[in-house]
Amino acid sequence: MSIIFDLDGTLVDSKAGILQSLSDSFEELGVIPTQSLTGHLIGPPLKTLISCLCDDPKLIDLLAKTFILQYDSHGFRYSYPFPGIDSLLRYLVDTKVDIYLATNKRYKPTEAILKHLGWTNLFCDIISPDIFDSTFPDKSSMLKYIVSNQNLNHSSTIYIGDRYDDCLAAKLVGIPCALVAWGFNDTPLTKTSKEYKVIDSFEIDLFCEQLNEFI
Repeated sequence: MSIIFDLDGTLVDSKAGILQSLSDSFEELGVIPTQSLTGHLIGPPLKTLISCLCDDPKLIDLLAKTFILQYDSHGFRYSYPFPGIDSLLRYLVDTKVDIYLATNKRYKPTEAILKHLGWTNLFCDIISPDIFDSTFPDKSSMLKYIVSNQNLNHSSTIYIGDRYDDCLAAKLVGIPCALVAWGFNDTPLTKTSKEYKVIDSFEIDLFCEQLNEFI
């Protein structure tokens, strides 16, 4: 079995650092966000996120650059593993389960968070939108790259995220998907859904039990 994980909202609660860096960026440029800064915004690529908060296209790039400076200097440190995550990841590695990471977060802060948490060497591959010179336009292209490049079996590979668009990305690639019951879910989860499995806990025994029911 191979497991591809999302990062924000799935493995780590990064809400505090992201929202504070957004707030500081808008305040620095004297721009008022068009909606409240809440966790439901987190998940899409940076410029897509900022576009939801600013109706002036001319300011998107500047806001993004300002956010990057804020987040990369200190905001990334406010990313905390959800309960049970650290032990689960290490258990999976110890039991020879290959784990991968596919995230919409840029590579620099992703690398910094993994290093900060001591997770860098746990993943077989880490893919972010800007990992290579040519960027990945969406989550499905990242998943497709991992599955193809690592020669993974579609039927025994699962993607675990926290938003419904993670499910759609996995569906496009032809691999099963599970969504965690916490995180930054943008739509209510349904345990009876035929599109995804709902993961209630990352406590090792419960996680393995739920996963075995799905694959």
